[in-house]
Formats: sequence, structure tokens, C-alpha cells
Amino acid sequence: MELTSILGLAFALGFDAFAVGIAAGLKLGKLDRWTVFRLSFHFGFAQFGMPLIGFRAGEYLYQV
Repeated sequence: MELTSILGLAFALGFDAFAVGIAAGLKLGKLDRWTVFRLSFHFGFAQFGMPLIGFRAGEYLYQV
């Protein structure tokens, strides 16, 4: 993977996280620590998994 691709992916994921953070803050209002942890963990896990799933799907489709 080229550096520009990695930076583009990081930029896109960062903006995605930023948008979800704003939406959660507007909708949920004041949050306790447990809710912040749960939101962070689940969103971080999804952000980790999406590029891996996309990479594997791309490899599979390339071979077909």
C-alpha cells in the first residue's frame, strides 16, 4: 500500500469518527464514563475491522 493510500484511509476514518462523535454528542447529551467507553470501544473495533474486511474482499474479487 502506498503512503498516499494509507494517509487517505486515515483521513477518511478520522472524519468518520469525528462525524459520529458530533452526532453522539448532539443526540445523547451528557455521557457517563461507561457510555463513553462503550461507544469508543465499539466504534474503534468497527474502524479496525472495516479496512480488513474490505482488503480481504478486494483480494478475493481480484482472484475471481
